[in-house]
Amino acid sequence: MLYVNTLNNNAAALYEQIKRWVSKGKYTTTPIALINKLSLSDSYLSFPQMRRGYLAPTISSINKRTDLSVYIQEIRRNPANKNSKVVKLIFWIKRKNENKLISKESDL
Repeated sequence: MLYVNTLNNNAAALYEQIKRWVSKGKYTTTPIALINKLSLSDSYLSFPQMRRGYLAPTISSINKRTDLSVYIQEIRRNPANKNSKVVKLIFWIKRKNENKLISKESDL
């Protein structure tokens, strides 16, 4: 199976964090708490930068290379305003179908 050893360090750290919550189906945190927990660069204090430079590529890598499927939901201070500050992140997590993983590995 494809596991953490196929991920870069940043993706592996997030994978390990969210894998603990797979039985619950979700992991909820704040952007600042995630930065602190994973010891990310201060450049990610800007959420748009965090989304572009860390979350999007990391989640894509986790979805392609591991046994988990992850989707992020951004909760904003004012949900009616798309430009309002993101105050919470919900990582929706589920295990992939084992048969699909085996067929993807054989394609490598």
